Formats: sequence, structure tokens, C-alpha cells
Amino acid sequence: MSNQLDVPSVDMLAELIEELKQRNAEMWLSRLHKPVYDALERSSVLQEIGEKNIHSRMLESILVYITQGKLDGREDIVVVRDGLKMTLEVVEKLLAHPTGERREVLEAYHQKLTEALRATESYSGK
Repeated sequence: MSNQLDVPSVDMLAELIEELKQRNAEMWLSRLHKPVYDALERSSVLQEIGEKNIHSRMLESILVYITQGKLDGREDIVVVRDGLKMTLEVVEKLLAHPTGERREVLEAYHQKLTEALRATESYSGK
């Protein structure tokens, strides 16, 4: 969560992207402030990351990651499933009283979390 990105930082991100590619991994980013997004776009680092790997919220990134079937190993699945369950509990508590737009956002998160939790069940046989 930064609203500034200097040239050395952009260069470092570009190097990290290359390292990740060598390891057959991707960089995903979320909650980019407009000035940071613009700096990455001007430097072409954004193209290297790919628009599909830029998400508005961290939760969105996590849900996309899980539903794309990218988890490796039973231990990863257990950790993710536990995290989803805890997050779902928090969202359910927050849903107790909100109204209007906040309620709509929380209900959408609740649905996505429930779907992601179901998606992790398909990993049980792996």
C-alpha cells in the first residue's frame, strides 16, 4: 500500500518478475494506487505482470488464485481452507447489522468465500 513508486523500485519489481518467471511463478498485485499503476504502466512492468494479475482487493486475488486451481500440496490447501473459514466467520459477524452498499459488498464477499471454500474441497483427492 504505497501511493509512490520511484525508478529504482520499478527496476527492482522488473527484476523480481524475471526471477519469478524463472521459477515458473507469477507476480500478482492488488490495491494499486493510481500513481503506482501509472508508473508501472509507463515502465511496461505492468505488461510483464499482466492485467489479469492486477486485482482491486487482496481478497479478490486470493479467491481468483484458489478458484483457478493453483494450490500445491495438502499443507497449502489446509492453510488456505482455515484462512477462508476464519474470513467467512468475520464477514458473517459484519453482516449482522450493515445496510445499503456495505451490506451488498459483504454479501458478495460471503458468496465468493463460500464458493472458494467449496473449491478447496475438490483438492482433497489430490
